[in-house]
Parts: sequence; C-alpha cells; structure tokens
Amino acid sequence: MKNNISHYDYRAQLPDSYFKFIPLGNGRTGASVWVTAQDTTDIHLLLSATDNFSELGRLLKTCKAYISITPSVFDGNSETHLDLKKALLTIKSDKAEMRMYIDANYDVLCFSLKSDIPVSIKYGIDNYRDKPLSSHDMEEDFSNYILSGTARFHNISESADCVKVSENKKGLTQYHRNDVSFFEYAYFAQNLYSEDKDVYRDPYIGLTFGTYAVSEELRPVNKGKSSFLETEKPVCDCNIRIWSLTEKADSVDAWEKKIIDLAKSFDCGKSFKCHVTDWEDYWNRYYIYAYGTEDAVLLTRAWIYQKYFNGCAGKGPVPIKFNGSIFVTYPHEVTPGRITWDYRRWGGAFWMQNTRHIYWNMLLSGDFSGMEPLYNLLHQLIPISKHRTFAYYGHNGILLPETFTLCGLYCMSNYGIPQEDGKRYAKGTWLHQPGQIANHYIRWYYTSMLELAYIMLLGARYSDNEKYLNIAYEFSKETLIFYYEHFDTLDGKILLKPISSLETYQDCFNDLPNIAGLDALTKDLLSGDNLPSDIFDICKKIRDILVDYPKDDNKLLPCQILIDKKRRNCENPELYSVFPFYVHTYFNKEHPLFKYAVNAFYQRNEKAGKGWSQDCIQAALLGLTDQAKDILVKQAKMTDERYSFTGIYGPNYDETPDQDHANGLSIGLVHTLVASSKDKNVLFGAWPEDWNVSFRLPLYSSKPVTAVYQNGKVVTLEFEDEQDRIKTEVHI
Repeated sequence: MKNNISHYDYRAQLPDSYFKFIPLGNGRTGASVWVTAQDTTDIHLLLSATDNFSELGRLLKTCKAYISITPSVFDGNSETHLDLKKALLTIKSDKAEMRMYIDANYDVLCFSLKSDIPVSIKYGIDNYRDKPLSSHDMEEDFSNYILSGTARFHNISESADCVKVSENKKGLTQYHRNDVSFFEYAYFAQNLYSEDKDVYRDPYIGLTFGTYAVSEELRPVNKGKSSFLETEKPVCDCNIRIWSLTEKADSVDAWEKKIIDLAKSFDCGKSFKCHVTDWEDYWNRYYIYAYGTEDAVLLTRAWIYQKYFNGCAGKGPVPIKFNGSIFVTYPHEVTPGRITWDYRRWGGAFWMQNTRHIYWNMLLSGDFSGMEPLYNLLHQLIPISKHRTFAYYGHNGILLPETFTLCGLYCMSNYGIPQEDGKRYAKGTWLHQPGQIANHYIRWYYTSMLELAYIMLLGARYSDNEKYLNIAYEFSKETLIFYYEHFDTLDGKILLKPISSLETYQDCFNDLPNIAGLDALTKDLLSGDNLPSDIFDICKKIRDILVDYPKDDNKLLPCQILIDKKRRNCENPELYSVFPFYVHTYFNKEHPLFKYAVNAFYQRNEKAGKGWSQDCIQAALLGLTDQAKDILVKQAKMTDERYSFTGIYGPNYDETPDQDHANGLSIGLVHTLVASSKDKNVLFGAWPEDWNVSFRLPLYSSKPVTAVYQNGKVVTLEFEDEQDRIKTEVHI
C-alpha cells in the first residue's frame, strides 16, 4: 500500500531543458529549475513570485538567474530527485551532489554543492529585461490582455531591470521598480470618480521586486557592463543564498536595505529543520492515497502533485493565477529578436470562472491557510466594487466583474476603451451609459460573485476561522444587496433580466446558475448561528422573491427563456445546481429535481472533461460512479506532453501548467470520497469498488474524517466529532 508521500517522489535523469524543469516554491516565491551540462554545468533558475506585477499589470518573473560550474560535474546520467516530503531537489553524479530548496518560512532559495573535484563557480543574471518595454511594443501581445488596444491613448513602459553589486559590496542585487502605473488612466476611463483611499487604491505604483544573492565562497565582480559573483579559486564546497523581496517601497535604496537586512541573521541549518517540519505537516494534515489499480495510483499522483503546486504558490499576497501559476516556463519573442520569459496567455487579470477551482480544491482538501490570499484580495476589492455599483447604476451592493485586475478594475477592452471622441463603442454601437459593458461574454455575468461568496462562507465553516467568516459575511451581504436592488420583480418574484447564463447563453431570463447561487448562499447563511440581523433580513428578502429552477419535463435547463439562443462558450449552466452550488446532489436523492439533474448531466452539450470543465465533479456529486471514474482517469492522463515533470497539464483553454484542469480533477476525486454539509456527510458516494484508499479529509464541522477502504470493505472509520459520526452515511 503506497500510503507514504515518499512513494510519489519525482525521479529522473538530468532535467536538461526548460521542458524538463523542476518546480520549487514556498507559497510566495518559486523557481523553475533545469540544468544543462557540457564543458560547464549551467543551472538555470527562472525565479518567480505571486505578486510581481508590472507597470502594465502583467505578472512578471523575478528574474532568470544561472549558476555555472566549471569543469562540469553533472551529465545526462545524473540522478534527479525531488523529495516531496521536504520540498528538496537533489541532483547527484559520480563527481558531485547539488541540493536546492526554497525555505518554507523565508523567501530565500538555498543552493549547496559538494564536489569531489575543485570547481570554479559563477552566479549571474540573464537580464532579458535590460531595456524598457512600451505599451506599443506590447499592443498585440496576449500577455498584455489588461491594456490591449490602449497604447495610442496611454503609452507607458515597463522599466528595465537593474543588476549591480550590492551596496554592502557582499552580494549581487537585481530589481525591477514601477515608477509609473496604468491604474489612474484605467480608473477614470472606466467612469469611476471616488478619491476615497480604499477605492482609489493603486497596488502597482512603487512596487519593487528582485533578488539579493550572497555566498561566503563567491565575491562580487564588476566587469565591463556586467556584474556577477564568482569564486576567487576553485572550491569543493559552495553555498549560495538567493533572497527575493516584493513590496511597495519609497525608494530603491530602502528596498535594497531591507532585502540585505533580511539576509544578515539567517541560520540555514536551523531554518531547514523548520522548513522540513512545515512541509511534513502539510502532507500529513490531510491526504488521499488510493491504490489497488493503476488508475487509482494515477489519480493519487495527480492529486498529490497539484497539492504540491498549490503549496509552492498558495501563500502569497494575492491568489494563484489560473493561467500557469508562477511556473509558466518557456521563452517568447516579444519583439523581433527580443526574448522574454514573462509571457502568459490571458495576462495578469483574474478570471473567477477559472480561479475558483483552485480554491474549491483547497477548501475540500483542507489547505485553509492557502485560501487566505483569496479572502484578503476580495475584502480589499469591496470598496471599489461598491463604488462601481453606485457610479454605474445608482444603487447599493457590489459589482465585481467576472474578469478583474489586482486593483478591481475591468480589463480595458472588456469595459470598452474611450476613443478619440471620448466615447466607448462595442461593434460600432455607442455605449453611452457607464454601466454598459463592451465585452458581451461578461456584460451580464454576475454568478461569480455568488460563487465567491459561497466559497468563502464554506471555507469559514470548514476552517472555523472567524476572520474568514467576517469577510464572507460582508462580501455575501453586499452581493445579495446588489441582486435585490439591481433586478425588478414580476408577480412578486425576482426577474433576472438582463442576465447571462454564464458565458454560454449571453442574453436570457432567470438563468439557473444565479438562481442556484442565490438559493445555496442564502440557505447556508440562514443556517448559521448568530447571523447579523442585516444579513438575516436580506437573505429573507431574497428567498421571498426567489423563482423556481428552470426545467422542462425531463431535465434542468440553463434558463427560463433564451433571447440569444446561440451557444457562445462551452459550459453546461444547467448543472450549476450540482456544482458549485450543491443543491441537487447525492446528499438528497429524494429531492424532486435530483432526477432532472441526472438527466441534464447525461444530455449535456459539452463533454470536454478538461480545463475548467466540471464533468468529473458533477458526475461524482450525482453518484455516477462509472462516469466519474472514466472522466477522472481520462483527465489525469491529459498532461502537456511537451513537459516531463509530473502533474503538468495544459494549455487547454488557458496556459501551462493549467491550474483549472489539475484542481478540477482533484475536486472530482475528493467528491467520489466525501461530501459534507451542516446536516449530512456522505462517504464513498461515487467511489469505484475496486479502488482501495486511505484518506483524511475535512468536514463541514471543521473536524476531519479518517478512513481506510480495502477490498470492498471499510476497515477504519474515525471521527473527531461524534456528531459527524451520527450524521454520516456510508454509500458502499
């Protein structure tokens, strides 16, 4: 039985191209690592962080660094081992051993080399950002999605990076600084006007990020226009520490002083023990080890490696980017002859249809601390979202777009770019009102606000976290107020019009995703203890006017009335009451609409089973064991064949590594085993009989369940809360 994380370690020969990169990370900073070896061993480090946002709002890499070792001590037969338990990368040959990790508690990459032969070592920066990059340069670049089309109205540049010997003459410093930002232009171009500091909040201006590398064995050198670190004479042992820092700073000098100070008192040996303890706790707190068949082991491996990716990038100041996280690893020609490592499809904005899968997985897999960046960002964006609602529509509540930037604005082409005459247009039509949105995919797409509120509310329940609960309450209240004041009623019931049913049906009445979201969110809010009276009141008001679910004689429908009947994306809106809103699931098979949901699944239009699709999740929650198994196994095999590291999927609809695809299949795997609500827990609701499993997962009660299922029998079942035992159904 492979129920030890070490059984799933990554082992390979030398990762000798960027397609074979090994990811390392501590939750905020990361590195894509690969090694080329000929006469010299070159260790390539594509360093990254979750919050390196540029003047244009793009998420940039920190830098591309290298460590050169002469003569070469590694070759194609060298052994590469990523120890998951310790998040430690080791490469061994018959001449040397290299160890590398990013400390769990400090933003520092620690490198060590022990060689049987003396070697010369050089550390430097491949500064591919050595020249500014303007809006005009980026006008057609997909990674500049936020500002695409605006260059002739607002041409600013991403500044060049600086690489120099540090002020203390002991190391090498590299940094990027935002002295300008697109925020002011975009804010006023989107018809916003408040000067309140919580609304008019520019997170880009003054942001400074970069590295400070230091080593007792290497000395800093200025040679021509280059600065680097190198050994004075060959050595057999070498340690290099590469510190990262991203923050708003009054000046570059202040930023450099801080990053140098961070390195002064660092005890590598003591810190490594804490690093290992933290990662061991991460793996042991909650786990799934399925075994008994090749498919079961395949799904375990997929779940584990996505948990690793989330652990590497999930504790920064902002949420994980769905389109590649911090590990987009390939070069791109940004202008003729100029190569960048900062490209990512769909750019630096957040799509909630995509981002949500990451945080549903964290919730259901028990990574509650990893959810904090989502809570923090959404809490910060409430003021600008309230201002937008009042500025556009003259009523209360929040409007947070389906697609939004770090500062809470629309991407410019989504909102509509003011032209030379000051007017915005959509396909030649003048958008004369501020609330008229140019992009028809998200113009009337509001469901993401309900889903975000619901994720945060359940996250607070599962984690028993008061801070999370207070943010969830505030976000939920403002979301419900928006719906109550934004839409009219007809015969005493809410009339959701104009509205879209996700991005697929873009003009309709009373769509199912919004109805399910309003139903699920208000029901769960009202079930809690000590609910604030203002939230109680708005929940009751919503429930009093809530309309029935759209259906025909056989199945659930995307909406009650279609105006634009053309399918414009590949979603199945009729199944949103299954997931993400848990209304029609195996929790209650006696519900009069459960069979309608099952029929809707079988008759669904889209059966992609990849990217952000929800097929495996919905099959599991409907108790369709064979279908869930088949979709999960197929999805787990759909890796990006260009890359060799385990668990890299994509690009599918977005980018590689595709965080939707891997987190989506992880959610599906969890729900074959466990689903939990205030009133009931269901275990093994869609679990294949021939798969054995040992797992520990969280429940709605904020307490875990631990179980072992083997050869068709539950041999261990343990609860920390006796009430969980009482309300649990085992579906074998």
